[in-house]
Amino acid sequence: MTVSFMRSMVKHGGGVKHTRKQKSWNDEVWEIYERITGEERPELFRTQKPK
Repeated sequence: MTVSFMRSMVKHGGGVKHTRKQKSWNDEVWEIYERITGEERPELFRTQKPK
């Protein structure tokens, strides 16, 4: 078990240094909506993105 943990940390894409910020499910769905319809999301559903 220790060996498999060490391998996973050494392999490409393994370990903490390669973690990415996950998009929220809600934002992903709205991006798909915008891409398919060509329209922006309604004002009511827009979120303020941090600067």
